[in-house]
Amino acid sequence: QHARITDNHVYGNGQGGIILRCRTSNYNLVEGNNASGNYGDGIFIGSEYNKVWNNVVKNNMAGFKVKSKDTVGDGDGINMGRNRESNNNELLSNEVCGNEGTDIEVEPDCVGNHGKDNTCDTTSNHDDDGATGCTNGCPEELNAEQLARELKEQGWVVYGAEGCGACKKQKTEFGDAFQHVNYVDCGNTENPNPACKEAGIGPIPCWVSPNGTHHTGYKNLVLLSELASEYRVEEQPAAVPISTPTTPEFGSVLAMIAVIAVTVIRHKRKKRR
Repeated sequence: QHARITDNHVYGNGQGGIILRCRTSNYNLVEGNNASGNYGDGIFIGSEYNKVWNNVVKNNMAGFKVKSKDTVGDGDGINMGRNRESNNNELLSNEVCGNEGTDIEVEPDCVGNHGKDNTCDTTSNHDDDGATGCTNGCPEELNAEQLARELKEQGWVVYGAEGCGACKKQKTEFGDAFQHVNYVDCGNTENPNPACKEAGIGPIPCWVSPNGTHHTGYKNLVLLSELASEYRVEEQPAAVPISTPTTPEFGSVLAMIAVIAVTVIRHKRKKRR
């Protein structure tokens, strides 16, 4: 009880990610974690009065049993899974997308669970405050490597440090594609990188745009794509030829004058007769 489970990257486990299985695991803070790509539920809460804030919970899959009596999850994102005992938990600003099971699932007889500003596509017995299901739907999947390369080509730089939890979360947002991002490690207080001071870096992570604007804090791929769109060169439409009244060619003008002259001469001859 009263534990702080924060700033962890929990992935690839065979029986779930962050699991508060015991019904007496109450009053815990689960914040700023990335619990993605696990076999089983990303986050399982079997107890009461826990705060689940600002976690990324994506692409979890149905688990498998190591022993015949093992309990495994079905790949839910966040699961309040202990019937009548997973009560009064708070879900705030979690991104829960692409899970094989249900993104946010609450057992039918549980009470008092609530939340707001969550992002997900599927729920069972859960509605954010003032919403049906989650407040926000999951964004269309972006190609992390393509976006990383685009940010690099545009001249974006992200400043961070190894001991920074939000910086770790930023890296995991890209996965392996982070290697294509312009990244500057600011070091630590004992051995700071002078480049960060010269760039005027304060809180990290900090994204610096091509024109020098600082965007501090963790940014998901959707927001970074929106920021990058401000620097995309729009394809200019092909020029359309404008039709203008044409001036008759000089030869045509002379021919018209000759015709008029002949007509006048003939007219005069007729009068003489």
